[in-house]
Amino acid sequence: MENSESRTTHITSALGKITVREALPKRVGMAVGMGLLVLAGLYVVSLRDYLLFHALAELFSIVVAVGIFLIVWNARRFVDNGALLFLGIAYLFVAGLDLFHTLAYKGMGVFPGAETNTAAQLWIAARYLQGLSLLVAPFLLGRALKVRFVVLGGAVVFALVMASIFYWRNFPTCFVEQEGLTPFKKVSEYVICLILVGAILGLLRQRGRFDPAVLYLLIGSVAVTIASELAFTLYTDPYGLPNKIGHFLKIVSFYLIYKALIQSALVRPYSVMFRELKLNEEALRSSEERFRRTFDEAPIGAAMVSLNHRFQRINDALCRFTGYTEKELTAMAFTDIMHPEDREASLEHARRLIAGETDRYEADGRYIRKDGAILWARLSLRLLCDAEDRPLYFLPMIEDITDRKEAERELHEAVAKLERSNTELEQFAHIASHDLQSPLVVVGGYLGLLARRYKDRLDAEGLSFIASAQEGVAQMQQLIHDILTYSRLDAAARPAEQTACSGVMEIVLANLQGRIEETGARVTCDEMPTVTGDNRQLVQLLQNLIENGIKFRADRPPEIHVGAEPKDGQWLFSVRDNGIGIPPEGRERIFRMFERLHGRSEYPGTGIGLALCKKIVERHGGRIWVDSEPGKGSTFYFTMPMGQE
Repeated sequence: MENSESRTTHITSALGKITVREALPKRVGMAVGMGLLVLAGLYVVSLRDYLLFHALAELFSIVVAVGIFLIVWNARRFVDNGALLFLGIAYLFVAGLDLFHTLAYKGMGVFPGAETNTAAQLWIAARYLQGLSLLVAPFLLGRALKVRFVVLGGAVVFALVMASIFYWRNFPTCFVEQEGLTPFKKVSEYVICLILVGAILGLLRQRGRFDPAVLYLLIGSVAVTIASELAFTLYTDPYGLPNKIGHFLKIVSFYLIYKALIQSALVRPYSVMFRELKLNEEALRSSEERFRRTFDEAPIGAAMVSLNHRFQRINDALCRFTGYTEKELTAMAFTDIMHPEDREASLEHARRLIAGETDRYEADGRYIRKDGAILWARLSLRLLCDAEDRPLYFLPMIEDITDRKEAERELHEAVAKLERSNTELEQFAHIASHDLQSPLVVVGGYLGLLARRYKDRLDAEGLSFIASAQEGVAQMQQLIHDILTYSRLDAAARPAEQTACSGVMEIVLANLQGRIEETGARVTCDEMPTVTGDNRQLVQLLQNLIENGIKFRADRPPEIHVGAEPKDGQWLFSVRDNGIGIPPEGRERIFRMFERLHGRSEYPGTGIGLALCKKIVERHGGRIWVDSEPGKGSTFYFTMPMGQE
């Protein structure tokens, strides 16, 4: 039964469409036929009485122009269409000029002494006003119009034209008896044609703001007006054929504008009078549709919540997040899915939104699923208001961050575990160093005792063995000391403070005074800045780098220079020496623990010094690197944060 009714509906609809399609050509054909019949009647009238034909043609255009004005004027309080208002008011004054043109036409006898020139002047003035109004109108679409100013402006223009023709008589001559049209009249007709072409381009540019049928009729009217104007450039006799053709074309032009603005306004008001309202409604409908699709298809939970916190609308993502169906959620309050411990804070911020104290609330919180599981989410809450700023509803956006919170928890646990491991490692290093240092002290002491008591009984080889053992003990003690220093670097660090590097350099030079004098080294430095850092660690850093420059010297006295310059918001330090240099393949290795490029027999050390320098620099937020040329020396660079001078 339902299928039968559906088929019947479709058949009826199809028959209706066929009927409309069949009726439309018939109506068009009838209109064209009647129009041709009227034009034929007017042609017969023009043959018998041209003055009557002219009066009828002009009166038709005057009636149409006044009709446009009357419709627009009476609907001005409801019409939000600046172009139509402007055109309607302008056409009132066009009708006024055309009326005086009709009354001043040769043979009418209304104005004593009026000749063909007077009528031609009024014609040119009317066409200029008509053309300019059509040119300007498309640019007023969607704009508010000051009606009183437009009326006043039109009245001033009308009065000036009438005064220049009838009173001052300074309007340019348009027609000379026995000679025909003046150059001003012909050039004006061509200028008017160009203005009308510009009007067509303006209409096409704004075609999206017009009903298609109305747009085509307006363009057709303007195009026929252009043809009419061209015809009026050819006549020499106001009763001649070109003049007659021009008036026939004017009738057609005004008929088309009648169809576009008067008939359409009465039959289809939303295509003309309320076109802007219709476009605004369509834009609003389109905007609402985009919002609906964005809302429904959003990858995160979204809802519309009333001011008393009841769900009004819910998207699919929120249903998936909470485990409830849309129907179940609409019977609940937003606070029902919130964790009790987080509820009060959110309610307080909702009250602040309504009070206008803030425009957005964002916070991480816990939410309870239907199955009882607790999830974390990022809530972004906004209040939507109407045009008068009255609150309408809340718009919460809920992003599931449970995985992120779990990752943060795991990271926090890992960091805590790492901190415990570091603490245990430091404790182990301290205990191990103490436990290792004690037997080494004993071994070193007995080796010294052996060397002193039995030096007369031992031969050179035995004494050499004791010396080697003592050297090994000393190296082991230094290694344990360096490892302990490295492991304690973070624990022993003090809070960063403003540190004058000039004072740091004084301490370093004092500590190295013996080595400097022993080797004949020359250490210089630029004016040192103030940096933000740990004073003791900066002493360790510069002392290690300068001591390396002294240790790895060539066969000439060491020359070491410490420099500093501001660069990219930091201080760039450099420690340059004239030592043996570093091969390219070793420039990264030297900053690793226990990495050595030379044997202990050549250059003593534990291989920890530069690793310690790297850790100090990185702890201060900088970086360290080296440029070097074997045989010529090395320059170590490191950066430090700027301090306040």
